[in-house]
Amino acid sequence: MMPEQRQAAGVGEMQNLLQDEAYLLASRGVIRLRGDGALAALQSLVSRSLAELPDKPLFACVLDEEGLLLADLFIVGHEGDLLLDCERSAIEALLALLSADCEARGISAVDASDEWRVFGELPDQATFKDGGFYIRYVDPRWHMGARLLRPASGPQSYRWGSELKWQGHAFKLGVIPNAHAVSARGIGAREANLHSIDLLEPDHVDASLRRELASPPDTIARRVLPMRVEPNAFAFPTMTGQAVTAGGVTLGTVIAHHGLYGLVLVDIDPWREALQAGRELRCADQQVLICWPTSLARESRGRAGPVAFAGLN
Repeated sequence: MMPEQRQAAGVGEMQNLLQDEAYLLASRGVIRLRGDGALAALQSLVSRSLAELPDKPLFACVLDEEGLLLADLFIVGHEGDLLLDCERSAIEALLALLSADCEARGISAVDASDEWRVFGELPDQATFKDGGFYIRYVDPRWHMGARLLRPASGPQSYRWGSELKWQGHAFKLGVIPNAHAVSARGIGAREANLHSIDLLEPDHVDASLRRELASPPDTIARRVLPMRVEPNAFAFPTMTGQAVTAGGVTLGTVIAHHGLYGLVLVDIDPWREALQAGRELRCADQQVLICWPTSLARESRGRAGPVAFAGLN
């Protein structure tokens, strides 16, 4: 049957039996920067050097005026433009921060989320290379795999995974998957462990944070750490916003949680004291376990162990 005959028979567009297995990250959107000064305008916003752009995709973070985590960005060059893979909830704030510099430089900065789909591809997944055009770039955070940008007009896959499952993987590793979603909790750059993955460079942060970066790691009193729930039932409360305690002492607050994994903003000294004393950690009437993130200790199963007492960066 010739192509025109297939169309006449109502077959429509062709589909592949092989399907992509990446996670569709519906919470992520895309900002497009266009113009000769786009890189300079963006550099003033982030806490690391962008000198390798546009040849190499980069991961960067945006801090607010107080040095608190505001948003995370994957920055990719495409056809002379810069594409910023970021949270949809942060787009309005990021465009506002860029507006004055973009206007002064004659740069176009627009929300291009309706043109792209954003995916997370974990290390054990594969992307079907004949399924259409895509841009792939590595996620530098330990065991977080890669990201993909696909045109929104491209084919869909029934194998695309749930974003909640992808977030659970991030929680298990101690990675903040939605920086803007937790920014209201006032998390500092070092508390978010950004220095441990080289996202804080002295030449691109303010004087106060430069002083912090020069101080020893043990001066960090709170850190975002991964949490695992050891449930006593098949159903238990969502723990976001709940306190983690040990022997009646509050150790920290859960900033994100789904299923068996979450992230906790932990007070380091009380946490270590509780571990040393062998006290059980609890949240919402469930036993929980807290450890270092994989970027520091390569632990990913929620067990604290002796590494909790190590002088890690």
